[in-house]
Amino acid sequence: MPYTNAQRKQHIRELQQYLYAISLFNEKIPQIIVDGRYGNETSIAVRAFQREYGLSDTGSTDPVIW
Repeated sequence: MPYTNAQRKQHIRELQQYLYAISLFNEKIPQIIVDGRYGNETSIAVRAFQREYGLSDTGSTDPVIW
């Protein structure tokens, strides 16, 4: 079964929810809107998360981020 757009959006929403929750406790992670789009704001938040936790600053989400 192929990976659908709906599944992709749901996974992005899940990532955004995690990032938002982390941002409530760590001011170095910018707060983002949970919208299911992997846009510039999400990429910036992922990069901030990666820098904060000693990961490669790529802006993309891979198994290490999860």
